Amino acid sequence: MSQAHLSAHPWCEVCGGLAEMVHHRVEHRGNAELMWDADNLASLCHRCHRVHHAVGGVGVRREVR
Repeated sequence: MSQAHLSAHPWCEVCGGLAEMVHHRVEHRGNAELMWDADNLASLCHRCHRVHHAVGGVGVRREVR
């Protein structure tokens, strides 16, 4: 699923650079619905992913449905 998401969304949602990983907008914590929900995925570059976790998730979160 990650490669398919990156193929469809190749640019980092934060900085616009080349995305290198797929991030869950809302942590799934074992919840299969959140884990496999395509709307819960965000394409990020490594730098923005590191920053996202360092500052507590600023930039790519969405509310839980």
